[in-house]
Amino acid sequence: MLKKLGDVVGMTMASEATLSMEYAIPYVSLCAVDNYCNGVLKAPLNMDEVDEQIIKNGRTIEAVLQTILAEGF
Repeated sequence: MLKKLGDVVGMTMASEATLSMEYAIPYVSLCAVDNYCNGVLKAPLNMDEVDEQIIKNGRTIEAVLQTILAEGF
């Protein structure tokens, strides 16, 4: 189903989003996919590939946060 209808399925924010909505607290999420879903890729990832993705995503997240902070949001 994921291959046909979507790109990413994340459950990271489920509890936080529910509580935020319940108490009318605005929220935003900035998430990264470090270990893509088993069965979606042709071959399973090894730990070195996951580590590389974590570093790459960390740099991207830092750049996004620096941009947001520089803009004064």
